[in-house]
Amino acid sequence: MLDRLEDCCWVEIEGEARLQLVLRRRLRPAIYAVGDWLYAESGSPLAHNPEAPRILLILPPRAHDGKLKRA
Repeated sequence: MLDRLEDCCWVEIEGEARLQLVLRRRLRPAIYAVGDWLYAESGSPLAHNPEAPRILLILPPRAHDGKLKRA
């Protein structure tokens, strides 16, 4: 598991059954998109979309193989 977002990592977000792909927007400071929601590197929603679902788990880019096992 990771403690911050990075380009092409996977996240589990509140209310979603499937893992979601994270894409880094090429802006400074770094902004990350998960679907229509925007997050800071720390995984917290940006101020303009505070209603964004909470990120529960951050996984490295190669962690998604369709067979994710949780402890």
